Amino acid sequence: MVGAFRALGVLRRVPVLWIGAILALTLASIAWALAAVTVVLFPFGTVGLYVVAYHAVYRLRIAPREVLTLVRAYAWLAVQWTAINAAVLGGLYAGLYGPDADRVSGALQAVLSIVGLIWLGMQFFFWPLAFEQAHKRLLPTLRSAAYLLAATPGFAATILGAAVVVALVINTLFPYGLALVGGVALLGAEAVRDRLMAFGATPQPAHIERHPE
Repeated sequence: MVGAFRALGVLRRVPVLWIGAILALTLASIAWALAAVTVVLFPFGTVGLYVVAYHAVYRLRIAPREVLTLVRAYAWLAVQWTAINAAVLGGLYAGLYGPDADRVSGALQAVLSIVGLIWLGMQFFFWPLAFEQAHKRLLPTLRSAAYLLAATPGFAATILGAAVVVALVINTLFPYGLALVGGVALLGAEAVRDRLMAFGATPQPAHIERHPE
């Protein structure tokens, strides 16, 4: 219950942050949408979107050239992130909807569905956590995301529920709703900042400049 109340605080701050960086976030949202259309550039567009959102959370300005520099720096991590997501989500899809899905028991399908939801929730927090960490590796970042969900499930569920609502609004208002995509990334970045402080850690925005190993 406490986590849910803390999440409401995040939800109150995000609109203010979004208005303060509306131009940058809108442009980043458009760039993300164009990258998503190509499929191949989707992971790099996602990194760029979160880079802009992350800076907006700390009220820092960032030039387009700096965004591209950071996207290139995180490109290999983005490739790894895409590969593991393709493997995990592909396996879950096969178990739930593949040609042999009817051979999978209902209980196992329920477990797979829960695993899928947890996995998607982890991805929502992945990039802000990667930016905050001094050592940027795939598996440690995924562990941090899993810990965030497990340590404060009420908080995570409220934030993810809000993200789903915004996603539905984006879909309803398409294509104009694409301007709100940056708000979803902003929600994830602000949620991570809030959780770091709640866990007694000091957010480290300068760590985003440290390139992945």
